[in-house]
Amino acid sequence: AKEDREAPEEEELPELKEGLTSFSFTLKDPVTIPSDNQSHRVFLTSKIVDKAQKEGLLNYHAIPKLSQYVYLNSVFPNPFDFPIFMGKLNVYLDGRFVSSEQLNKTYTPNEDMLIPLGIDESIKIERKRVKKFTEYTGIVSKTEKIVYEYEITIKNGKTRDIALVVKDNYPVSLNEQIKVQLEAPSEKEAEISKDGIITWKIKIEPKATKKLTLKFNIEYPKGLRISGVE
Repeated sequence: AKEDREAPEEEELPELKEGLTSFSFTLKDPVTIPSDNQSHRVFLTSKIVDKAQKEGLLNYHAIPKLSQYVYLNSVFPNPFDFPIFMGKLNVYLDGRFVSSEQLNKTYTPNEDMLIPLGIDESIKIERKRVKKFTEYTGIVSKTEKIVYEYEITIKNGKTRDIALVVKDNYPVSLNEQIKVQLEAPSEKEAEISKDGIITWKIKIEPKATKKLTLKFNIEYPKGLRISGVE
C-alpha cells in the first residue's frame, strides 16, 4: 500500500557554499542529531511547483502492445541552484505521496529530469487484432501476402482533456524477398520512423473514446517461413 503522507511545505534554501568538487549547506536552524552510531538524514529544503506550471509538465504515455496501462510522467527541471545527486527520490503529486524513485544520474540546475508518476487508472487503453488474412498472388500462387490490422481503443475517464502519446510498431524487413507495406496510419496521422516505430500524439476530450488503427501487410515467396510478427 502507498503511504498516506503530505508533502513538506516549501522552505527557504539554506546557505549554500560551492567548492571545487562539492557543495556544503549551512542550516538556518540548529538540528539535533542523536549520538547513537547510526546514520541520520537532515532535511535541507523543498520546492513546490504552482498548478499552472505543473499542468504543463505532466504528460501521458502508453505502449499498449507491451502494457495495458497509461502512465503519467513529468519532465521536470531541477528547480534548485545546486545539483540533485543520484539516490532515492520521494515523489508527491497534489500534495500526496505517490512513490519513491531511484535517480540513476546527477541533474544539474535547470536540467530536465524524467520523473515517473505511476499509472493513471482513469484512462483505459486496449489493443486487439481485428483482422488477419492471407492473399495469394502471382501465377499459380507464387506469392503470399498476410494482412494484419489492429485497433487501439482509448477511453478518457477524466473530467478534463488529456494529451496522450501512444507508441506501437510494425515490422521492418531486412530481407529483399520480404516486402512490408504500412497501410495505416498515414504520415499525417502519426510520426513514423524508419525503424518501424509509430507515434501518435493525440488529445481526448473528457469522457470520450478514441480509436487508432494499425494496418500493414507482408508479402513474401510462397513457402518462406515468417516469424516474430505478432
